Amino acid sequence: MANVHAHKVLNHLEVNPSTESELRTWIAQQFGDNVHFNTCKCENLNTDTLLSFLQQHDKVIVEDGKWHLNRAQICQHD
Repeated sequence: MANVHAHKVLNHLEVNPSTESELRTWIAQQFGDNVHFNTCKCENLNTDTLLSFLQQHDKVIVEDGKWHLNRAQICQHD
């Protein structure tokens, strides 16, 4: 099982705003179906929990169905 920092997903969204479906497909292709994510505050998040976390903490903005990085809410490390 892969353990990935959430910044990998955020870095992707910075360059490639995506629908939730596109983002889920990209995550599965990049990291596999059993990936778990870490953030600065949380560990062992699955994809569903990560995507909820990103929205709840305003790390992303959803406009016209596309998820965009909210740069103002991102800590400055990789």
